[in-house]
Amino acid sequence: GRWTGYAPVKGAGGRFIARADRDKPVAAGLKALDPAGRAAALARCAAAEPLARQAQREAAAERRQEARLRALADLNRATRALADYRRKRDRQRAAKQAAQQWGGDPWRRPTLPPPVPDNARLERTLELAVATATRLCDVLYRDEEPASVSARRP
Repeated sequence: GRWTGYAPVKGAGGRFIARADRDKPVAAGLKALDPAGRAAALARCAAAEPLARQAQREAAAERRQEARLRALADLNRATRALADYRRKRDRQRAAKQAAQQWGGDPWRRPTLPPPVPDNARLERTLELAVATATRLCDVLYRDEEPASVSARRP
């Protein structure tokens, strides 16, 4: 007969491990077959970790900067739209007033600019767009302000 007091379990890489150790974590793959290679790989990973963290910080800073630039572009676009609307509206109002005061001389007849809606709701919407873009810029630029700068503020 066969002795039944020892029944090994097959482990990683075809090696046998004791049945008592079967529930313990066992290295698999190349780590199981090459302990020196495993140690070298762990050392390289440990050396690469600070570089990876630095790259992550740089990527996050770049994403923040791109978000800031997009927010500034949105603020610029919203401010320009509001200013254009107000300029056209004021020009339209001035032209209407000039047309009402026109004395009838055909040579001095004012030319009216294209009609612009005198719409308080549109103007308020444009004002809200500017306010929202301004708040977004404030949040994004306050996000990573150095502590020494914020400490000097009154």
